[in-house]
Amino acid sequence: MVVDAVMAIGNDDRLNLIGIKKYFADCDIFCAGRVAEEDLNRVAAAAGGTVQTSVNNIIDEVLGTCEVFEEKQVGGERFNIFSGCPSGRTATIVLRGGTDQLVEEAERSLHDAIMRRVVKNSTVVPGGGAIDMEITKYLSTVNGSLVVPFPYVLVVLSLLPLV
Repeated sequence: MVVDAVMAIGNDDRLNLIGIKKYFADCDIFCAGRVAEEDLNRVAAAAGGTVQTSVNNIIDEVLGTCEVFEEKQVGGERFNIFSGCPSGRTATIVLRGGTDQLVEEAERSLHDAIMRRVVKNSTVVPGGGAIDMEITKYLSTVNGSLVVPFPYVLVVLSLLPLV
């Protein structure tokens, strides 16, 4: 188990990050350093694990899994690719281009394409105006009777998302 391997290193060597990375590399285990907290949380959620701040008392339940892990170089940057994560339902798209203007245009085009797909797909996450529609629906019929004394209030509430 990874924890046993880390604990076997010894206290002095565990404090040495380079020593830990070398030990992991010798055991064919990937070790990343200086990972942003947002990225740690995203990978932990996708892999079904929990972010740990210490190697003490790590149990199997806090360790995540993925089917394939690979490190890829794209241009001048290295990316860690986690595939086949049990809870992962996300994707990352890397946009590259010769100029910032080209990358920004590609990002806008991609955003437009995603929004077109969202509009065509019936499974959309509620957003702006959803609460107005739910209030309208609730106030329209509670126990079969009209709750709002002025029915035009319902009309206005249902039109708010279109504004």
